[in-house]
Amino acid sequence: MGRRTDYVSFFGPPRGRSRDFVGLETRVRPGLFVLPALVVAFVAVSVWWFAFREADREVGGVLSLEEATIPTLLLPSGAAADDPSSLLSGISVECEEELTDWVAFQGSMTHQGCLGSDVPTIENPTIAWRVPVGIQGWLNSPIIVNGHVYVASAGVAQGTEDRRDGVYSFDLYTGRREWFFGATLDVNGVGYGNGIVVATGDEGRVWGIDAQDGSLVWEEALGVATFGFPLVIESEDLVVVGDASGHATAFNLRTGARRWGHQIEVDGPIRGGPASDGEIIVIAGENRDVVAVDLNGNELWRREVIERDTAGALARIWASPTFARDYVIITMLREDTFVDPAITLLNKSDGSIYLQVVDAAGIKHDWGSIRSSVAVVGDLLVYGEPYSNRMVAVDIESAETAWDVQTGAYCFPHWPSPAVVNGQVILARHDGGLYAVDIETQTLVWQIFLGNFNSSGTFPAEHMEAEYCDWGPKDDYSILASPAVAPNGYIIVGTLEGYLIAIADRSW
Repeated sequence: MGRRTDYVSFFGPPRGRSRDFVGLETRVRPGLFVLPALVVAFVAVSVWWFAFREADREVGGVLSLEEATIPTLLLPSGAAADDPSSLLSGISVECEEELTDWVAFQGSMTHQGCLGSDVPTIENPTIAWRVPVGIQGWLNSPIIVNGHVYVASAGVAQGTEDRRDGVYSFDLYTGRREWFFGATLDVNGVGYGNGIVVATGDEGRVWGIDAQDGSLVWEEALGVATFGFPLVIESEDLVVVGDASGHATAFNLRTGARRWGHQIEVDGPIRGGPASDGEIIVIAGENRDVVAVDLNGNELWRREVIERDTAGALARIWASPTFARDYVIITMLREDTFVDPAITLLNKSDGSIYLQVVDAAGIKHDWGSIRSSVAVVGDLLVYGEPYSNRMVAVDIESAETAWDVQTGAYCFPHWPSPAVVNGQVILARHDGGLYAVDIETQTLVWQIFLGNFNSSGTFPAEHMEAEYCDWGPKDDYSILASPAVAPNGYIIVGTLEGYLIAIADRSW
């Protein structure tokens, strides 16, 4: 089961379906009190009626593809975008956990994606090095340990056997290749623990690779594609891997021996991989089935996450869960677009639904499918919203949208999960750009274009033109993989063009 078909099937537009629900949005309609003599009021109402009413009409909370994607400008953002004096004071940029290395997808087994204040931030980005590694798809997010970068590759062509399929190790500071571990088909996620790099592959194998020299330590065959990010709990010498059949298998990190004696089963393929807070492990199946187990594999709770309105039977889970405070954050794919974001907060104690995110800030009206995980910083969840050009911040406790920032061109899909470093949200986007948003000022502070080898970081002239991106940037390449951040501030990310790129500050 190759991963290429997974990408293609979700690049196309969702099948639009009409809905007839009433009362999901509050609308303001023109009254009968307009006096002809009041010319100014008459003009104002007329402009509103003809120019904006169609975009703000009641649609029962669901929009078809045509309704959702024709506009290239979104509805007004939160107040902070229009009134700098309304910016929140005392915004926390603290990380909930302390990271020393980026040892997993989004940095750690919680997938919070946050590095603290001792890491330098970039102000004037430049490409420090760039190396060819083969196609970097959605699952090919790098990890960084002790000055080394480890990344898997989908090869020269996705879903086929070729010379670039495998796992690479590079020197963090120079980009010099240290070793290459070859595979038969695409290799997907990687994780690290106790000197071993764990990798999953389309050929149905899980590998334990020596991080120093790239030699094989152990190998296990599951007989079905093992895409997704492996969960490594170093303190327990435990590896948990989800596969395309909906089973999660536990291995000994050092030897590869089976640990639990049984597999955990969920409904649908496990695409994003498990997550853990060190005490419980949460695994999500594509068909909305979420299960929590203890470190011995004993089931603690199970929950089918039903979306709001009529989207429940159509919703899917692709991204890995995220732990934040007392919650497990689940993002969803939906067939249509809705009036609120596709994010649900579960109570990690029993799996019950705590809250589902609502658009209190009035950011947009066509919230679509989320294929990425959120990052956690201070009191906020942050992520890249599809059907937009927006990075969105959500208050954790209230589950309400707080504010958003424009990042690059309007695109329909969005795959990468964000990273946070010292108060900056680092977000790769489908338009080929890498963006940094300052949390305290809620502004875009820098951007650099990585979607074409010949660009040297400069965005193409047509980048902000209408329809530049749509389902993919014209004549350029998207970024699907999520970035990693090193303790020295380097940001590492791969592109669909087939390059792994390190971003640094020009002053370093």
